[in-house]
Amino acid sequence: MNFQALFNEPIESQISLGGHASDVWLIRTSKEEVVVRASGVREDSDAPFLYGCRTLFGTELNKTFDIEFINVELSKVSPISIPQVKRKQVINDVEFVVVDMMVGKNGSFSNINLEVF
Repeated sequence: MNFQALFNEPIESQISLGGHASDVWLIRTSKEEVVVRASGVREDSDAPFLYGCRTLFGTELNKTFDIEFINVELSKVSPISIPQVKRKQVINDVEFVVVDMMVGKNGSFSNINLEVF
């Protein structure tokens, strides 16, 4: 995928970080290191998780630009850092957002002892 339209400087590196509900890339230029996100959810998807997001939060996961409002509101109440949207653009009919890269490590629920619950 060519993301150069999202950046003023030439892209130095672009790494796909995979995705499930979102497609995610780590992009580095001479001026910044950021994350580019796009929804990995098709508009006609009807999985239970998507139904829950629509019902509980009133959000459609295929509308990537909505993350800007959601992240602003979350940052008002969350004790953890929330990435802010730096830029957004439609490329080939797909919504992409450029967000702050968050420092940390991947987490997993696979080692949780379910007997505790």
